[in-house]
Amino acid sequence: MLQKRKEAYQFIIEGQVQGVGFRPSVVRIAKELNLTGFVRNIVSGVEIQVQGIEKNINQFEKLLLKKKPKLSKINKISKIKLKTSLKFIDFQILQSSSEINNSVFSNLIPPDVKICDDCLKEFSSPKSRFFNYFLTSCTNCGARFSLINLLPYDRKNSAMSKFQFCKNCKNDFDNLENKRFHHQLISCPDCTPKLRLFLQDKLYSKTDVFQKIGELLNNKKIGAVKGIGGFNLICDATSDEVVLRLRKIKNRYKKPFAVMFPNIQTVKKILKTSEFDEKILNSQEAPIVILELKNLKQQFLSKFVAPDLNRIGAILSYSAHHLLIFKYFAKPIIFTSANLSGEPLIDNFEELKSKFNELDFILDFDRDIFNSVDDSLVLPLNSSEKLILRLGRGFAPKVLKYPNNSKNRDKKILAVGGHQKNSIALFYQDTIILSQFIGDLENYSTFQRFEKTISNFKKLFNFEPEIILSDKHPKYLSTQWAESTNLPIFQIQHHLAHIYSVVVEHNLTNNNFIGFAFDGTGFGEDKTIWGGEIFDTNKRIYYFKTFQLLGGEKAVKEPKRVAIAILFEYFSFDEVVKIVKDKQIPFSKKELELLYKIWQKNISVKTSSVGRLFDAIASLSGICHIQNYEGEAGTLTEIFYNPEIKDNFNFKIDKNGKIEILFDFFDKDLISRFINTIAEITFQIAKKHKKTVILSGGVFQNKTLLNLILEKLKQENIKTYFNSEIPINDGGLAVGQIGYFLNNF
Repeated sequence: MLQKRKEAYQFIIEGQVQGVGFRPSVVRIAKELNLTGFVRNIVSGVEIQVQGIEKNINQFEKLLLKKKPKLSKINKISKIKLKTSLKFIDFQILQSSSEINNSVFSNLIPPDVKICDDCLKEFSSPKSRFFNYFLTSCTNCGARFSLINLLPYDRKNSAMSKFQFCKNCKNDFDNLENKRFHHQLISCPDCTPKLRLFLQDKLYSKTDVFQKIGELLNNKKIGAVKGIGGFNLICDATSDEVVLRLRKIKNRYKKPFAVMFPNIQTVKKILKTSEFDEKILNSQEAPIVILELKNLKQQFLSKFVAPDLNRIGAILSYSAHHLLIFKYFAKPIIFTSANLSGEPLIDNFEELKSKFNELDFILDFDRDIFNSVDDSLVLPLNSSEKLILRLGRGFAPKVLKYPNNSKNRDKKILAVGGHQKNSIALFYQDTIILSQFIGDLENYSTFQRFEKTISNFKKLFNFEPEIILSDKHPKYLSTQWAESTNLPIFQIQHHLAHIYSVVVEHNLTNNNFIGFAFDGTGFGEDKTIWGGEIFDTNKRIYYFKTFQLLGGEKAVKEPKRVAIAILFEYFSFDEVVKIVKDKQIPFSKKELELLYKIWQKNISVKTSSVGRLFDAIASLSGICHIQNYEGEAGTLTEIFYNPEIKDNFNFKIDKNGKIEILFDFFDKDLISRFINTIAEITFQIAKKHKKTVILSGGVFQNKTLLNLILEKLKQENIKTYFNSEIPINDGGLAVGQIGYFLNNF
């Protein structure tokens, strides 16, 4: 009987194929089909050389897609027939090749994800060696992006490089039938990174570390716990006393804290949840999810968790060490990033000690964090749609495919985003990689994190930029950094970047749309501050009537200044004095006189910002005169919105496209009618132009406003797009800068 001829092929697999169990999957498929050869990690992805009968190799190719690991993403498979036969008698994993080639983005890094169900079973079983092990993970779960320093994704290039396998872990690593077969980050209690619990400055010497943490939390102590992407501050979320003390330690007097709940049942007792909400909470990304309280007068959580708000950021355990904390402390805990207000997440013990010397305890372990990453923040809009407000653990780095015919598609492009909620993005050919949330570039430590992120991304993705994209604002540190690079720079208008972030996310090819960009601050083409702009594709055709920002940046933090500036537009000084007194806006007559003189001189910067209009309405309604955190005024207006109020203020649009709202500042339903008015303006303009609608910018983080607009547009069958997979706020600007550049240069 004639033997069937054996053929040999090489496959190069590009995409998210390292650190996700892809090579073990390849070995299993090859052995199942009696194929010989090898698989190995290379800088550009995974290389496979396989030999066998043609029919089996064709089946092998199909099964690569069908049986790929759940964390993997295949972007491209290249197949080449080899002329010479392979000298292998079986199929094996070879040592990785670190040979650098010119391939860019062919190898993508998976995000960090929560502990999987299989690992949870082992963690909970006294018969397993992973019972109660604080770093339990496998090829399908756990830390990834935060621990990688260099590609290929091998242990030697990760934060686990300094830890040697124990005998059992080595056996698992080598065992094809084991779910930790070639799991690069494997460890167990016998070869683990070392836990260290510090009680103030003293090292706790006993081994019952998590039991001790439970005892400390029960005794109203506050501590820091090292996590996947950095340190978190934790304490009892039910105690007013301890939450107030944490606010003092963190210098965060009103901004809401996230709460980690021991289980979904506890979440459902306190917060309103839908099936969609629970799906997000339980997802592998395990983000913080913003949910409404069932009862504003609830007595369970401290009233200082989210002062004055009717909603809370909820998160469930996503790592084994969180589960161990809840084993000894059954109540919800405050779970907030370990950073001083305005600074980036702390990812190392030394910095934590220097900035938080009032903590009662610190739980650390000696596994490094190479890429610090905050918890992601998600806002469910309705039963099927959501907004990502902060792109972090679970979602970052975010890969977007953007097919295009730009003459610049073969250029390596770095977009550096904006100033607030900064993220950076890389582009080459048809792929964009958006970084994790970095922060507001207002202090040196956040700017250092910005520079470090750029450096890390260049190294990880074999990327040396040829073009830099930035915002047009000359005072943004990201813009100034771009100008210092000596590379070709293109500055992209802030609000057009917002619009094009949606174009990229949804792969919109028809450049015939009406784009609404509503936010707080963005440098306009006329050198004023824009923020209420409507574009017909790239042309600004409508904008909100401008008003002065009395005190510039100070007005951004003090809504009462915005309110006064708008009142000066409509009333005499004496009338404004009376209105201020009646509405109890905290200004002395002397302060008003000074501000009125400044207003009369017309020297303050002008703005068309819808975000600032929200600030003014909050002050005029008596709910927020000075903001304790960015976005506070807008958040509070949502709470006071009354859905029973259906009407809106009149408005007019002149021949130049200037929109003026005809306010009644004394209306008892000022907030509700204002929100209705913004929704109605958006609807009427969209209806008039009969084009695809794009919505982007921080104002659309207002769930009430966005849902109102979406419902109106849906009734008219107007196709509408907004950011859902990347931040709708300035965290998505870098993607939009790339989108605008590719479509217009």
